Order: sequence, then C-alpha cells, then structure tokens
Amino acid sequence: MCSLFEIIKKDKEKCDTCRRRIDNYLNKSSIKSLSNIQHYLRIELSLHQTYFITWDGKLKNVYRAMIPEYYSRFTVHLCFPKDNIRIICPERYAERLYYSQHLLTGDFKEKCIKFRFYDNETKTICNGPQIIISMAELPSIICDNGKNLEEFLKSI
Repeated sequence: MCSLFEIIKKDKEKCDTCRRRIDNYLNKSSIKSLSNIQHYLRIELSLHQTYFITWDGKLKNVYRAMIPEYYSRFTVHLCFPKDNIRIICPERYAERLYYSQHLLTGDFKEKCIKFRFYDNETKTICNGPQIIISMAELPSIICDNGKNLEEFLKSI
C-alpha cells in the first residue's frame, strides 16, 4: 500500500511529464495549426467535459470546445486530466482564483503553458491561451463564490 506522500509524488511526476510533453509539442518545433493543437490536447489530457466560466462567474456547459474564441490569448484553460475536465475562463477570472493566480504570476515552480498557433482562416500566427495542468482534487480548489470547484461544476 502506498503512503499519501508516495501518491502525491506520483501525481506530481505524472503532471510534470504531461506538462513537459505538451510544452514540447507546442513550443519546441514548428508552429502548428489550431486544429492539430486541439486534437493533441484532447488526446494527451483526456478532456471529455468542458465548462466555460464567464467574466462574472456564471458557469456554462460547453458542447463545442473547438471554436477559436476559446483559444484566444486572454483565456485560461484549467485542465484536470484525472477528472477528464477542462475549464475555460477569462484571464481576469483566473487571476481571482487563489489556485490559478499564483501559477499565472509565476509565484510557483510550476508554470502555465503558453504557445502560439497558426490560424488557417486569417493566415496569421496568433498567441494562444494559457494552459494550466493540475492533478489537484476538485474539492480542494475554492472558487470566488465560496463553493469548491466540484460543487460549482455540479451546480450546472
């Protein structure tokens, strides 16, 4: 039987490996199209359920996370691969969450992933969203409305 410390260490190693693989894919070679990036992230992170939190904290279920608006430079993707969940929110909302604000400002060793992509429609290179990959348990993250993240997602 594993101790809690060993479980946390394994989760951290999985998260670090995942973050490194994604960062390498997005930033270490040629700039990729948005559709290739979307496909890779779905496979690598097992993102089956996607939610959007509006600037005023309202939660919406997202049925088509492939639209380009969700990949703009001022959005943040909070990814929880162990729960198969992605939460997309405006950067300003993510800055209000204690959990993500420290990752966005660089206060922790872990960093969010930033990348650029090629937009086929405009034929330009665009800055993408910031991606945060987390192995944290949803109940351990408190939202600005006082609910933990798991309760908040169940309220939809």
